[in-house]
Order: sequence, then C-alpha cells, then structure tokens
Amino acid sequence: MTTLLAILIAVAQLLAWWMLAMVLHECGHVATALALDVKVQRVGIRWRGLYTMFQTDTPLRTFLIILAGPLSNLYLALIFAGRHCEVFVFFNLVNGVANLLPVPGSDGWQAGKIVWRAVGSRQLPVASSQLPVSGGGQ
Repeated sequence: MTTLLAILIAVAQLLAWWMLAMVLHECGHVATALALDVKVQRVGIRWRGLYTMFQTDTPLRTFLIILAGPLSNLYLALIFAGRHCEVFVFFNLVNGVANLLPVPGSDGWQAGKIVWRAVGSRQLPVASSQLPVSGGGQ
C-alpha cells in the first residue's frame, strides 16, 4: 500500500508542475495583452487544455500576445535551470517548444498565420484550424 501511495503522490506532483507551467503560459498571454492595452475576453479550460481569448487587434500586437505564452515558458525554464527545479524546467521547456511548433491550433500555428499573411500570401499552405486556440481565440 505504501508503494501505491508513493506512486500516486509522485503522479500528483507531476500533474501539479505541468498545470503550473500551463497556467504561467496563459499568464504570459494575459500579461502581454494587458500591457498592450488589448482586452482579454476569456481565460478558460477545454479538453485540449487552457486557453486565452482576446480582442483581435493589430497583427503586430496579436503576434506579440500569441508568442508571449511560449516565450514565458522558455524564459522560466532558463531562469530556473540549475536551481534544483528539473521537473518545472522540463515542463516549461516542453510547453514552450510544443506551442511554438506550427501545428494547427498551437500558438506557433497562429503566429505563423500572421507571418504568412504579412509576407503577402492570403492562402495558407494547408487548411487552417477552426478550433479556438491559446492566444488567438480564432
């Protein structure tokens, strides 16, 4: 019974660190939106995880807000590296890098759409996702 309890406690601790990394990711979006005077419409949770929706603004401001989440995770991983917080660093690295990938629905996908449109093409190379996503809410 003691082994099972120890496993459950370890799993609960891992989930707590993972959730903390996700919450701080969304805080990055919210803090940047507020700093840029962009209205945050909603912060919530869905089956895919946490999300932030904000009022559509200029492409540059939207781009900065979208990238703020993953970059906040990478920054946290950097400043906590080597400080005996390996699990926290790991989850922030994974969350930051995964959200920068151009996968439909990710922050990287939303940022990529803005860049793609900025270079003059309105047609995306693949079909865009219609799901609400972290950062853009589109």
